[in-house]
Amino acid sequence: MSSICICVICGLPASGKTSICRQLMQSTCFSFIHVCYDAILDWAPCDNERDKTVKVARKEIVLHVEACIRFAIESDVAATSTVTDYLDCHNLELLNFSVAEAKKTMKPVVFLIDDNMQYRGMRYEYYQLAKKFCTAFCIVSVTCPFETCCSRNENRCQSTAVAVKSMQKLRAQIEPPGSTNAHWEKRVVVIDTSTGLLSSVENLVTPLITDALLNPEKDKPEPDEGLAAQSREINVKSLSHQADLILRKLNKTFIQSDVTIGTNSIKQKALRLSQAKKQILNDLGDRVIDLTAYVSAETGCINIDNLTEKLESLLVAYSMC
Repeated sequence: MSSICICVICGLPASGKTSICRQLMQSTCFSFIHVCYDAILDWAPCDNERDKTVKVARKEIVLHVEACIRFAIESDVAATSTVTDYLDCHNLELLNFSVAEAKKTMKPVVFLIDDNMQYRGMRYEYYQLAKKFCTAFCIVSVTCPFETCCSRNENRCQSTAVAVKSMQKLRAQIEPPGSTNAHWEKRVVVIDTSTGLLSSVENLVTPLITDALLNPEKDKPEPDEGLAAQSREINVKSLSHQADLILRKLNKTFIQSDVTIGTNSIKQKALRLSQAKKQILNDLGDRVIDLTAYVSAETGCINIDNLTEKLESLLVAYSMC
C-alpha cells in the first residue's frame, strides 16, 4: 500500500474541477494537497509569448510537484520553490507549506492536480511520476456540456475568465480519459456537473483513491529503452507525415467549399488555415498534441479515418484563434 496518491482532476474550464477539489478537501480520510494550475501560473508575459510560456510553465509545475512528492516521502529532503518567471512563487511556497502540514497528520497524502489536462500526454507525465515513486495514481474526469461551461465562464471575473476562442480550442483538443486502450488510465471516475456540484462527490472519489493506494504503480524498466525510444520516434514521424498530408487536403476542401465569398476573403481564410496547420504540426512535434491513440498497438497502422476526423476538429478550432 502506498501513502501517496496523485489524483488528476481534468475537464473543460468552468466544468467544476476546482469546486470538486474544495469539496474533497473537506474529507477527513486523507490529507489533500491542491495543485491548482490557475493559481500557480503567472500570465505576466504578453500574448505573443503565451504559447511558449504555457509549455515551459507546465513543465516547471510538474518538476515542482515531483519535488513535493520527494519531500512527502523523504523527511530529510525539503521542497524548495522553483525560481521562475512563469510561476507564482507565493503560491508555490503555500504548496510547500501544505505538504509539510500534511506530513504531520500521518494520513495518506493525496495530490489533487487541478487543470484542464486536455491531452493524454499531459496526464501521462503524472503517471510517470507515480511510477517513479511507486505511488498511487487515478483520474477524475469532470464532464459538463460545452454551452454550460461557457455560460459559467461568462459569469467569472475578467481575470479568471477564459477567452471564447480558447474554450473552443480546448473543446477540440480534449482527449477524454479511458477513451482508448491506454492501460495506465485504468482508474477513472467520471463526474457530470451539468446540473451543479454533486453532494456525492466524496462517495465517488474516496473509493477510487483507496483502490489506487492499495494498488500503487510500479516502476517497471523497459525491456530495451533504445528500441522503445526508436519506435516512438518512428511513430511520431509517421504521424506527422500523415497529419501533414491530411491537413493539406482539409485546407483545400475548406477553401473550395466557400465559392460564394470574394477573392480577398478566400485569401484571408487560406492564410488562417495555413497558420493553423503550421501550429498543429508544431504542437505535434513538441508532443503538446498526442495522436498516438490513432496508431494500432498490434499492427502499427494508422487509423486514417479517425485521425482525419480529429485533425478536422483541431483545424477548425486553431483557425478560429
